[in-house]
Amino acid sequence: MNQQKRQRRIYVHGAYSVTGTVRRLRRAIMRIEGISATQETAGHDRTVACLAAWSADAKMSLLREAITGALERASMPATIIDGTVFCCTLPMTHFPAGRSLVRSILQPIGVSGPYLHLGGHQCSGTIAAMRQAAHWLTTRPYSHVLVATVDVVDFTTHRTLGNGVIQGDAASAVILSHAPAEIAYVGTHVITDASRYDMSGAGDELSWRYFFTLRSLVHALLVRHGITIEQVAHVIPHISNPVTWQRIRELLQFHGQILLQREMETLGHLFGTDCVLGLMQFVAQHPPTSTYALALTYGMGASWGGLLVQAQ
Repeated sequence: MNQQKRQRRIYVHGAYSVTGTVRRLRRAIMRIEGISATQETAGHDRTVACLAAWSADAKMSLLREAITGALERASMPATIIDGTVFCCTLPMTHFPAGRSLVRSILQPIGVSGPYLHLGGHQCSGTIAAMRQAAHWLTTRPYSHVLVATVDVVDFTTHRTLGNGVIQGDAASAVILSHAPAEIAYVGTHVITDASRYDMSGAGDELSWRYFFTLRSLVHALLVRHGITIEQVAHVIPHISNPVTWQRIRELLQFHGQILLQREMETLGHLFGTDCVLGLMQFVAQHPPTSTYALALTYGMGASWGGLLVQAQ
């Protein structure tokens, strides 16, 4: 019985993330097209169209690099993948022909099997995709499932966030498998409830709704697996800004380490990719056995996500 239970356990392999910034990409595109700042202002429509076209190509390059990087880091051949869950953490309307483009990446790499595009969770998309991958591993005769995420920016409306943080340009990939690894997947919890997302509220009222929903999510996830917040040594934040995370730390009464703290002001808002980036940092720290880490996300899709992992 104990052996069967160990065989059913799911592990995290090859977490790999490729990051940049929209600002960097945008300047590079302007150089390629020979567009000056003055010309950009004068020919706004042409510039946006140019950026959107180059953006799709750039995102695919990042996604290809993330998938191959995850396979190499996990020392796994592409042919071992039984299925793929892909998540675009902004709506597919911002990413024309996204599904066919992703398939055009998977096939040359050698990844086959069922393919699922998971949408609607936005910033919590990566965690929702990992939940789906774990479901496949539990209910189907699969041994390895690839989770791939790309973050897409609509250049017409999403140049920067209100707090001045540049929105991220990133892709990530991770493999969930029954094969033992340094990090075990413990579980996820996702709350999607548009009634809790009320933009008519101002300032503190909106924050109140978000923060208390996040606390409810953390409580549900930890209780389900029989642990307390005191047992969580690391939190992988949804990259937004340090002020927000100070409020979350106080609300959760969390006294451990917040990973990616320094990256909040340099990488920009990474939508769903920061979860995998945080897993990379967690692995790099070689945490003691049984150490828990908790990844948290929240965002405009009225969706909140929590991922619990444990060092082995």
